[in-house]
Amino acid sequence: MARLIIFIAMVWLTAHLPFLLGFSLAGASLSKLVVAHDCSGADVENLTEMYMAKSSDTIEIGLRWFYCGGLGVAVMSMGE
Repeated sequence: MARLIIFIAMVWLTAHLPFLLGFSLAGASLSKLVVAHDCSGADVENLTEMYMAKSSDTIEIGLRWFYCGGLGVAVMSMGE
C-alpha cells in the first residue's frame, strides 16, 4: 500500500510540473511586458518615474515567446 501511495504522489508531482514551470515562465516575462510602451495608445508619461526608466518602446521576440509559450504549456497541461 505504501508503494502505491508513493507512486501516486510521484505521478501527481510529474503531472503538475509542466503547469508550474510554464506559469512561472509566463509570470516572469509579464513583469517586463506590463511596463512596455510599444502600442500607439500607451503613454510613457502615465508611468511613475521609476518605471519610465524601465519602460522600453520595443518588446523582444524572445520575451513574447516566453510569455506565449509559458501560457500555452500551462493551459495544455491543465487540459490533460
